[in-house]
Amino acid sequence: MARKFCPSCNKLHGGSATRCACGHSFAASTIETPWPATKRCPACQHEQPRLLQVCGCGHEFDDVRALREALQERVRIGWSHVALGAAMLLASTAIAIGVSLLWLFGAFGGIGLVVRGFLARADARAQLSEIRAAAGALPTAKVIR
Repeated sequence: MARKFCPSCNKLHGGSATRCACGHSFAASTIETPWPATKRCPACQHEQPRLLQVCGCGHEFDDVRALREALQERVRIGWSHVALGAAMLLASTAIAIGVSLLWLFGAFGGIGLVVRGFLARADARAQLSEIRAAAGALPTAKVIR
């Protein structure tokens, strides 16, 4: 899935975005597919892992929060594809018993939706676990008396 990064505010946008909320205009050739491994914190200017949600200096990265919400939505959508595909597969099997070979279209469509749903869920869950792992890399708090 193609994405665009705004160089001004480091926010993530869809591949078809033409303008960022901060006012930056994207050129047509600014599509980036994989994210860089690190990002620079605008508050302390240190390089941080790309999936870190809160920097050690306290700055919160909104792009990771939006990505997490989008991935959680994809997990929910993946289940709906699985459910719709399974229902389509069951319905087409029932139709196949009583009708002609038209059930093949429904059967292949149902199988396709089930596979698509499982793949979407697996991809989104893998990225969510990557975010959780990056969040666990924060240093422990120090008590100063």
